[in-house]
Amino acid sequence: MGRQQRGLRAALTTLTRNRMRKGQARVLFLAAASLPLFALPSPAPAQKHAGQQAEARREARPLPDVLKDAKIIDQMILEDLKAAGIRPNKPSKSPTFLRRAHLGISGRIPSLAETRRFLQSRDADRRRDLIEELIRSPGYDSHMFNYWADLLRIKTRLANRTSGEPYVAWVKEAIAKDMPYDQMVYEMLTASGAAHEKGNGATGYLLRDRGMPEASMANTVRTFLGTRLECAQCHDHPFDKWTQREFYEMTAFAGGLRYQATWAETERGEELKKKEARLREEGDRKGLQALRRIMRNATSGIAGSGTGLTRLPKDYMGEQGRPGTWVVADTIFGDSLYLPVQLPRERRDRRGRTREARNQRQVGKEIDSRSAYAGWLTASDNPRFTTVISNRLWKRVMGLGLIEPLDDLNDSTQPSHPRLMLHLEGLMRKVGYDLREFQRVLFHTELFQREASAAEALPGVKFNYPGPLLRRMSAEQLWDSMITLAMRDPDRSLVVGREQELGTAYDRFEELANMNAAELQERLDLEMLRNTDSKKYREMLDAQRAQQRQEQAEIRGLERELAKARRKRDKMGERRLLAELEQRGMSDPLSRPRISRDLRRASEIESPARPGHFMRQFGQSDREEIENADLDANVPQVLSLMNGFAEDRILRRSNSLLMRSLNMASRKEQKIRVAFLSTLNRPPTASEMKTWHRDFENEGEQAIQDLVWTLLNSNEFRFIQ
Repeated sequence: MGRQQRGLRAALTTLTRNRMRKGQARVLFLAAASLPLFALPSPAPAQKHAGQQAEARREARPLPDVLKDAKIIDQMILEDLKAAGIRPNKPSKSPTFLRRAHLGISGRIPSLAETRRFLQSRDADRRRDLIEELIRSPGYDSHMFNYWADLLRIKTRLANRTSGEPYVAWVKEAIAKDMPYDQMVYEMLTASGAAHEKGNGATGYLLRDRGMPEASMANTVRTFLGTRLECAQCHDHPFDKWTQREFYEMTAFAGGLRYQATWAETERGEELKKKEARLREEGDRKGLQALRRIMRNATSGIAGSGTGLTRLPKDYMGEQGRPGTWVVADTIFGDSLYLPVQLPRERRDRRGRTREARNQRQVGKEIDSRSAYAGWLTASDNPRFTTVISNRLWKRVMGLGLIEPLDDLNDSTQPSHPRLMLHLEGLMRKVGYDLREFQRVLFHTELFQREASAAEALPGVKFNYPGPLLRRMSAEQLWDSMITLAMRDPDRSLVVGREQELGTAYDRFEELANMNAAELQERLDLEMLRNTDSKKYREMLDAQRAQQRQEQAEIRGLERELAKARRKRDKMGERRLLAELEQRGMSDPLSRPRISRDLRRASEIESPARPGHFMRQFGQSDREEIENADLDANVPQVLSLMNGFAEDRILRRSNSLLMRSLNMASRKEQKIRVAFLSTLNRPPTASEMKTWHRDFENEGEQAIQDLVWTLLNSNEFRFIQ
């Protein structure tokens, strides 16, 4: 998106602040159609976040300011506990806090080395230091991505020939650079362009509900405003005030949205359109099919800034309006937005009947209504936007929201702690919607550091937060904790895996967008051959693959020679081999470390994981619905821990981190201690030491595996205390 276009969108967003009541706005929509768009006022300072990319991570606030904000929250909780006659839980013990902080902030248990370092420290500020270390670690970014992947239903593959990898990369970058939350949501709602072009990853949000603007709107309102409108799509909402017409008034903000980037937006757009026109004139249907198949990768994307119009469906049942009539975009609550909407002219035939077929193609003039909608939704004075994200993150840290359920707010909804809810909303605005800084305050509270409450939170019963709520690990936390037991540096994949993440999607787009006429014709001939002579087409593909295998074998040979030259300290040979690799487009092997896909953290493998994967067995969301993860225990989970990843990659492998650590311990007492510190992140009690020492004497080496298996299957391991 160009700078001028971003400025125009920001200006239109500012215009939406000049609001009118819904009853007044209806009269002026048609009159506004004649207003020139260039006459809109300049953007106000409060809207400067709109459409601006965060270039670098924000500087952290001074720790004293964070601790002061945390103390205010603690004081509110203590006052509420005192009024209810409830004593706060005791401060958690060091091992419990260590484990909770790692799981809550970086998404995995601490390693053996991290556990020993913390438990052996005598620094009075070690808890503060640990939180500060973890909140700025790659683990935080990884754990936060898993949270958004569940909430936004992120998938590695969005649709046929549409990769979700650019979307994944965009969300990860937004998290790593601390893009303000309101800006992040704004950019997802206003994104446009080719999906596989660098910098356009935000288009993945709208492409996630490709061809379903109604579902997209309902998911957006539920996710970011905590309001369910799904029922109103077919009829007036039975339990809330929303009508079917209001549902389509919201959908109208995305009127005219197209789920593909036009060919003119690519570098070879004009040339491609001419070739398409020539094939159409020649009546070459197979040629047209081949050309479109080639260009699907380049044309997948989002186009259309929004007309502010849609039609009521044929099965419309509401009282206001009738099927097929135009509906003008309007908000479901708050003041109406002022939009220069232009209704298409109703064309009629000689008998005075509406020419329906033509009207279906006429969707109105684009007025950038999507930007107006995004500006309204993300405004700091929107009555629900700030409340919903503050409540979501409070639940993420403490285990239970101040408002439950999270996404079914209505006019009668009241938080369990109204004063605290208002304070959290103020804190969110104070930190500029920086989600890392907001959670940083919560992690530094005494509340987060108290013993967990195991009591079940019942609907309609106020939970006073004597401590955070006891919870099961998510599938991603459990997987990442297993990785921590399997390899020395569990966060290594957060760097290594990302290097190879986007090559395919971006390279294909760049290749197609930059083809010259001869290269495009060569590709088109190959696709035509696919339609006319499948045998010859397969032979050509086999020849290409054989050539690729030969090139890869030659590269591996050069890498082996390079390693040999380095061992012999042959500097001249090393330079020659590096030059040969560079000519083949390869970098120094030492600069591109590799890691097994089976040992990558949850955020670095496909989203969601393939069926049958460890995480899917432990309830990972299928990404089909918002927050669709399942935390309930089942029999396959026990079998997976007995005979699955833990058995194959930890217990039976002498090179796994846990088994290496156990084998390095010489005495039985040391082995038992290492097993407890590695899995439960605490030393064994005297009773546990005595019990397992006796088993070691009776069972020998088999007792080591029995001990580890027992600890991994314990509730203490699977729950966050």
